[in-house]
Amino acid sequence: MSERPSRAVIREVRPRSTSRITTRGEGSLWRQEQRSLGYAFEGIRHAWVTQRHLKIHVGLGLVAAGLGLALGIGIGEWAALLTVITVVVALELLNTVVEAAVDLASPQFHPKAKVAKDVAAGAVLVSALGATLVGAVIFIPRLLMLLARSRS
Repeated sequence: MSERPSRAVIREVRPRSTSRITTRGEGSLWRQEQRSLGYAFEGIRHAWVTQRHLKIHVGLGLVAAGLGLALGIGIGEWAALLTVITVVVALELLNTVVEAAVDLASPQFHPKAKVAKDVAAGAVLVSALGATLVGAVIFIPRLLMLLARSRS
């Protein structure tokens, strides 16, 4: 006799915004945008507090930006560097979303839940490796020139 899997508890969630947009009062577009921005910052704060790898990626991004300032990289290099830093951080945030949603939908172990979490983590890894390559292309030639100058 097979046992039925338990159902997740579903709770009522208040809507964050309404489809009605007005120009004055609490329901104004400005107020709605302020609330939306507040929710976004709540999400980022939650990820910052709970996700160790987010802190690592942000820290490495700050190190790369500091190195870029110290080495005087060009505008195109800044564009590439800031893009890859942003992509890595954004994917880390999305990985947190996947983990939370999968945990909510599948509190018990399920092979497909594992696949979802592993693939999301893999996406972060691929972006981090790509960012590392971009950093290497930008920084290694400059660092080698500095090293050569210091030996002369």
